Amino acid sequence: MSAKGKGRRWPTVNEAGIFGVGLAAAALSFDTLKGLAGLLAYPWALTYLYPLAYDLYGLIVARVWLAAGAQSKKLRNWAMWNTMLSIALSVAANALYHALINGLWTKVEPGLDGQPALHVAIPVVIAASAIPPIALGLVIHLYTVMTREQVESAQTVLPTPSPTADGPMTAPSLADAAAARTSMADTEILDAEVVDELSATSGSSQTRAAIESPEASKKSAVVAELIRLRDEEGVSWSRRGLVPDLARQFDVSRSLVEQAKTVAAKG
Repeated sequence: MSAKGKGRRWPTVNEAGIFGVGLAAAALSFDTLKGLAGLLAYPWALTYLYPLAYDLYGLIVARVWLAAGAQSKKLRNWAMWNTMLSIALSVAANALYHALINGLWTKVEPGLDGQPALHVAIPVVIAASAIPPIALGLVIHLYTVMTREQVESAQTVLPTPSPTADGPMTAPSLADAAAARTSMADTEILDAEVVDELSATSGSSQTRAAIESPEASKKSAVVAELIRLRDEEGVSWSRRGLVPDLARQFDVSRSLVEQAKTVAAKG
């Protein structure tokens, strides 16, 4: 095998199937919504934008909803309901187009040029034409909330470790960090996941006993702090400077903080 194609990976059957279904459904829906825009008397050159208003709106809110750990729980819930709304609107618009071309809520009357033309009922035109500006207002609201969360996260000051009697600064103990978010049973499960991940990546020269203390305890403390910051203070994990701040606070490496983010996203 040549060096050029060494890292190439062909998609699996499931991945190819998902892509195929998505492409086919998107193409069919796009054509239907474009036809609906024509019946609503949009200029021909702008009919292509009507389906984009539906599809891009659905794509954006779905990405925010499914991006676990990147946004606050409140914002992800809002995005989830908007994803359901975008699917419902797309289904309704597709059904409306086929109802109209089969004679429901339409009538044939002479057009401006005197030729017979299909005229859609005024209430239907008003309702269907309102969807693009509604989608615009919703995505503007989404962008505003996301921006506000990022600003608030950047202004949040992380608590600094307190000095001990021995002098040097130390990270909070696992029990103190986990008490705000988890019970003792949850903490034990979290420790087991951390130790298992470290065991798989640390190499054969390290024993499980060496992994469990103190690195696993520090990583569990970082996981608990990440969950607390996200759920109680609304801090976005993508905030600039969060990783180095946590690395300094808990006296760990940045790579360990990134590993903790992966574990916390499952919690």
